[in-house]
Amino acid sequence: GTVHPRGGERALEEMRRCVQELGIRGFKFHSWLQAFCASSKSIFPLVEQAAELNVPMLFHDGTPPYSSTLQVAYLARCFPRATIILGHSGLRDSWKEALHAARKYPNLILQFCGTPQIGMEKITREIGWKRCIFGSDFPLMGMRSPAQMVRQIEELDVSAEGKEAILSGNLKRLLASAEDRG
Repeated sequence: GTVHPRGGERALEEMRRCVQELGIRGFKFHSWLQAFCASSKSIFPLVEQAAELNVPMLFHDGTPPYSSTLQVAYLARCFPRATIILGHSGLRDSWKEALHAARKYPNLILQFCGTPQIGMEKITREIGWKRCIFGSDFPLMGMRSPAQMVRQIEELDVSAEGKEAILSGNLKRLLASAEDRG
């Protein structure tokens, strides 16, 4: 699901309703499409509430000026109980920043979607595969098909267990945790 980050109390109410009544288990935010800065204090109440509700928040990242990788990582720093997902792990230009932030903030999950192969290799080698998830961004990734993106994961120098976890298991675990919020 999603709510508008500048929606104030109405956005908070809608987030609660989505989780408690509709069973939504995570939220996506796209800073430049929703016209807000990822590190703006306007998003703070939503991040705090998502942590309380135990639902992950996925943020588009890698496209400045409003959704740079480090702006999103700042939320992980400010809210260590929240699960923050970098929706592109920095894309081509900022994957090193994503890796740097993931080293510092254990609540930061890196989604491989538009991340270069060399970046995915280094990320899995340095932080491990348990905090990495697959994303296709289909159909927005243009000519790159989801099958091509899956092949990138299959080519990683990680165990079969790690590849399965990146492709589906890690996200299932995150969403199951959200479902078990009780």
